[in-house]
Amino acid sequence: MPSDAPSHPHSFLPPRRQSPQTRSTTGDVRRLRSAYRLLRSSMTLTALGYLVLLLLLSGFAPDVMDTELFLGLNLGLLMGLLQLPVALLAVIAYERLAQRNVDPLADGVRAAAAQQDETVEGRGW
Repeated sequence: MPSDAPSHPHSFLPPRRQSPQTRSTTGDVRRLRSAYRLLRSSMTLTALGYLVLLLLLSGFAPDVMDTELFLGLNLGLLMGLLQLPVALLAVIAYERLAQRNVDPLADGVRAAAAQQDETVEGRGW
């Protein structure tokens, strides 16, 4: 095979240039991805961090966990009972932050993609 032969059947075509609209959509997608990643990781670390703290204290500081607080309730039992509310608060915070930060970005990307599709269809491509 000659060395000047194209490595891909369509490599003789010039590279496609992105329109400014496509570049802005790409930037919006990048921002959406990073906002979602930040939200997801912070809420996951909140819920799992509390669980890991509970497990570490139970394993390495049983005397601290056995500290009686009030009415026969010790710190370990209280932390175990608070695990569900902490997880629920993480879910509620996730929903609110997603509605405030991620959803508007997703709506913008969706609208830009729909507008780009209309432009492509209008050109007959």
